[in-house]
Amino acid sequence: MDDQANIWPEVDVARREHRYELVLNGGIDSRIEKQGGLDTNICKLTNLNFLRISHSCLTVLPDDIGLLINLKNLLLDHNKLVSIPCTIGKLTKLKVLDLSYNNLEKLPDETGQLLQLTDLNLICNQLTSLPTSIGNLQSLARMNISSNKLNQLPDQLYHATNLCEFRAAENIITDVRDDIASLCQLKTLDLNGNKMEIVPHQIALCGKLKELTLMDNPIKDRKCIKLIKQNNSKLLIEYFRTMNKKARDNKSLSQKQDQPSDQPGDEASPKLEDYCIALDVLPMPDVRVYATSNVLDVRANLVCCILKGVDLSYPDMFKRFIALQTKLHDTICNKRILATIATHDLNKIGFPLSYQAKAPDEISIIPLDRDCAVTAKQFVDQLVKDSNVTGQTKRKNKNSGLQKYLALVKDSEMLACLMDSKNSVISLPPLVNSEKTKISPGTKAILLEITSAKSLAACKKVMDTLIENIAELVVDINKDQESAPKSIILEQVRIGNQEGDLKVVYPSRTDLTNFRKEILIRRN
Repeated sequence: MDDQANIWPEVDVARREHRYELVLNGGIDSRIEKQGGLDTNICKLTNLNFLRISHSCLTVLPDDIGLLINLKNLLLDHNKLVSIPCTIGKLTKLKVLDLSYNNLEKLPDETGQLLQLTDLNLICNQLTSLPTSIGNLQSLARMNISSNKLNQLPDQLYHATNLCEFRAAENIITDVRDDIASLCQLKTLDLNGNKMEIVPHQIALCGKLKELTLMDNPIKDRKCIKLIKQNNSKLLIEYFRTMNKKARDNKSLSQKQDQPSDQPGDEASPKLEDYCIALDVLPMPDVRVYATSNVLDVRANLVCCILKGVDLSYPDMFKRFIALQTKLHDTICNKRILATIATHDLNKIGFPLSYQAKAPDEISIIPLDRDCAVTAKQFVDQLVKDSNVTGQTKRKNKNSGLQKYLALVKDSEMLACLMDSKNSVISLPPLVNSEKTKISPGTKAILLEITSAKSLAACKKVMDTLIENIAELVVDINKDQESAPKSIILEQVRIGNQEGDLKVVYPSRTDLTNFRKEILIRRN
């Protein structure tokens, strides 16, 4: 009864009108001081999905904050908070948590229970460390811990593989681990105003990194300092890429020099222990793909092979494997103009495959992440429609990533497609694969497919690059294990015409010839 008598007007309105949002932005200090905290009725508004309490003298939150189980946005900025109750871990639907401009010295371990959290803002607090449970936040995309008292980043943070924006300026961080390379989605990294003397060159392995700021650090590398002062992220990232390549080459040379020399006239067989990884190339005459003559005028070139021995269920492997394809599409494939990469779960494919050209309204496919089949014409028309809507509203949709490739197929009378033994379309290059053969963390064997309208050499170059990068990814994922060097398997796929004449087999003796020295190619 007392609670109802002392209910704050804003809270009473939200209660009576069953509102989903409540904002208390300033002007509540006298009420907080009078009641010794927030109106406890706030924690009874279980319909709330948005709560903001800001610009107040609030120092503590009630434990009952955990009752607001439908909250998706909790904004508690510009207060005087000194602690956060452990019950915050019960807000499992929370996506945005803003605790900026408070007096927090630590966060509860239960923060790691907010598995749907995408945005975490902790700027301007007194944090000296972060809970190790922060590594559980696999959905975390944006994090700002600037202007705190952190001297290092928690190891678990390097496992946040969906993190695309990370800001940690104005702390006392002395170093960043080489594992920064595992943040494959990272686009923005702000480490201004820290105590770093050395920046790991592995930072260049964050393939999507576009913005890198390192001002006001006591960095010793003079070339690096000069580039930092130019405030040009592109040049700075490129410098670290050069340094990373140089470090890899030096390591390779050092390993080679450390090897004992053989007796004159003796040619020692390569040993796996001298390499980081081995690629075993095996013949596979029973796996065939047939290309029809009509595809030659549409998208003539196709190269395939089968990949085994890559454990996609290993932590971070699947996400980094998918991210690798995206990176190569944007770089060596020249936005899919030169070539297109596709991957298929081998166990979901019936051989032989047929590579042919058809009119868009004659091709039926279940596109990735869809439930129903559509014709290629319907799919392209929908992309055109979505492109127009997105251009007008700036709104993203599930097809936004494909719209940039529309120019490659928009007015085509015939499109290339790859079909299985049951005449189901599994690939529609350069646009999309089929949901039917989609790979997953449980996939054990993968059919790698490269198509190009330019040349067969382009297909082989892209396939070589893809396989080399996959090998490097396997090495990087397993680098902390003390087991013997790993090997993966490549099985050849033969592509011929309808008469049975061989067009190409991959990998042949002339393929896979310019790999890093740490990769051993074994042909059987």
